[in-house]
Amino acid sequence: MSKSNSGAVATLDFEQPIVEIERQIAALEARGEGEGVSDELATLYATRETILTKTYSIFLRGRQFESLVIQRVRRPWIMSI
Repeated sequence: MSKSNSGAVATLDFEQPIVEIERQIAALEARGEGEGVSDELATLYATRETILTKTYSIFLRGRQFESLVIQRVRRPWIMSI
């Protein structure tokens, strides 16, 4: 875990690439509209969405597997009837 510059919000290690891209987006948005800024912002937004999908899909697959296991455990066994 690491802390942000403000020290108030802690991020996990796997979230660091997401946080870094969001910082870059914030810096470009603060700079304002300029030549090439909108293209770079579009690229950063697309990259952020790709990283978010890739990162959190791992957790979703784990949840789906966990759900299947729980369903399997809840089924009645022939010996319990």
